[in-house]
Amino acid sequence: MSPKQKEKLINDLLQTLATNNVTFAEVPEVLKNLEKELSELCQQQVIQIP
Repeated sequence: MSPKQKEKLINDLLQTLATNNVTFAEVPEVLKNLEKELSELCQQQVIQIP
């Protein structure tokens, strides 16, 4: 992933958090749940680990 792609992804994630009125205090829990979901997808080989 290029630096420009990473920047776009981060901006998109921040916009999604803002659109859904996620508070700063809720971010760690949201990220923890996202990490868990991504881990499960990797185990199912839906996402390829480089």
